[in-house]
Amino acid sequence: MKNRFIIKILFLLTVICTSVSSCVKGFDEFLDKPPGVDITEDTIFSTKKDIETFLFGTYMYGIHSYYPYNTTNGSVNPNPSMCMTAPMTDEAEMAQTYFTSQEWNTGSILANNIKKQEDTRFDLRWTAIRRCNIIIERLPGTSLTQKEKDQYMGETLFLRALNNFEMFKRYGGMPIVDKRLTDDDDWNKPRASVADFVNYIVNDCTESARLLKGIVYNANQRGRITDAAALALKARALLYAASPLFNTDKPYLPTEHPELVCYGNKDPQRWKLAANAALAALDAAQVSGFKLLDNDDPENDYRKVWDTYDNEEIILAEKFTGKIGNWSTPWSVILPAGLGMNGWAGNAVCVPHNFVRKYEKMDGTPQTWNEPGVPGTDLMEKYAELDPRFRQTMAYNGSSWNHAYTDMQLYEGATGQSPASGANVTGVIMHKLIPYAMSSSTNYQMEANAILFRVGELYLNYAEALNESLLSPSQAVYDAVNTIRDRAGMPDLPSELSKEQMRDRIKNERAVELAYEDHRLWDVRRWMDAEKEGVMQGSFYKVTITRKSGQKLAQKCDYVISEYEKRIFNHNMYLHPIFENEINKGYMIQNPGW
Repeated sequence: MKNRFIIKILFLLTVICTSVSSCVKGFDEFLDKPPGVDITEDTIFSTKKDIETFLFGTYMYGIHSYYPYNTTNGSVNPNPSMCMTAPMTDEAEMAQTYFTSQEWNTGSILANNIKKQEDTRFDLRWTAIRRCNIIIERLPGTSLTQKEKDQYMGETLFLRALNNFEMFKRYGGMPIVDKRLTDDDDWNKPRASVADFVNYIVNDCTESARLLKGIVYNANQRGRITDAAALALKARALLYAASPLFNTDKPYLPTEHPELVCYGNKDPQRWKLAANAALAALDAAQVSGFKLLDNDDPENDYRKVWDTYDNEEIILAEKFTGKIGNWSTPWSVILPAGLGMNGWAGNAVCVPHNFVRKYEKMDGTPQTWNEPGVPGTDLMEKYAELDPRFRQTMAYNGSSWNHAYTDMQLYEGATGQSPASGANVTGVIMHKLIPYAMSSSTNYQMEANAILFRVGELYLNYAEALNESLLSPSQAVYDAVNTIRDRAGMPDLPSELSKEQMRDRIKNERAVELAYEDHRLWDVRRWMDAEKEGVMQGSFYKVTITRKSGQKLAQKCDYVISEYEKRIFNHNMYLHPIFENEINKGYMIQNPGW
């Protein structure tokens, strides 16, 4: 793309890291040198240390996080991350309306500022791809051993595939840039078809996994890419490609170029390929020592997946940020204001009742909720009956936030251990992603545990793809889903489900198990479920809680469910618009409806 930042950026413009988790140096600092000594590209690729430095700098560009960090388009800083996508769906509601998620909830996203509204990493992603292509070009001619060349090449191919996949899930087919572009090349690369773009991503993943096979790192190096990570990415890419948004003969809106947004035919074999890829990823993960974190402790095991650093379930995590204070992103954005934790004034990540309803009772049956407007007195009893993952994911009235805040008070007019005024807009607040240990005892300095791939997702990817490839669910489908449910202390799924019933159960299981891990927005769009009532459009509900007269305990309360917002999802929003400036250059074709 002939964007000055994207196409003319020098290959050494950026941050150089001495290790994946080390602090970052600017290019000017890296070039501090004695007089008369010049550092050139040849210099960088002349020693193992300098090659590793360049590779690890590429990691920083190429690895994203689902935590909301400050990221300005076209800039480089130690925390280059996308915005949090949960509040763009039924997973969440930001307490304050100045967040860009509100543009999604009102159907107001535009092609001229889609970067600001969600894809803040757009420019950084192209920088990462350019750096990857430089490494791929230069690595064979270096003095490294063949084993070292294979390892670095495998890592680089993964980074290129990951950044291309991140574009695919947003835009569909995008330009394939598989070499370092020079002044002699045509920079105006057209968009590739969905079929070609997916094949390109998958081929990079396959080769990456081959080159990285057998390489195992210590537990404190979850930021390094392995063959299991490459196969997990391949499985996710094929799962998305097999889904109704892309695996169809009819694009989501009429267009003269359907090949850019879908395959143009509906092929059930794509589901089979995705199932095989997920099974291969599971096998590779197990060989490398990754496994489901399951200590037969349903009330704590799920929390430990995201609250315990470098645990055995994590295949790959973003590891650049280190410890961050509560006045800095991401904590300042997602901590509930008040409780002494200094989140942004009045803010919290609140949870619509729409999403709370996805949690089954512990016996596996749906919870029975009062109709909107009908008062109730048994809220705490209903919460206590829910899937244990609810208690480990959410902060709710009467729950314990951590050792410092043991009685969350989310009723109207609460003055004790309660969020700041205006921070509680739905009656439930997201706790997941925020470490339980974070308090004054840690000086509010905690590292974000940003997981990109974990074993739990692979089981659900396999179950979904295999179910869709069959006429009815096989035992393998049941086993994969029930493995996840068993860890959570939930009963097995009922036997003899139809394919359609199993599909619905898997969708719900993904919503609960993968909540707030940057899956929901992409899942509901690839399933083409975003327009269903209460998913990304329609009525959204809150729970308003009041203390019973004469009762001292917050748990003794009355409550009522009511609508607080109507959201809008326009049909063109199933894919992001291509940034308007690129379209105006005349070589890129816009997605339909924009």
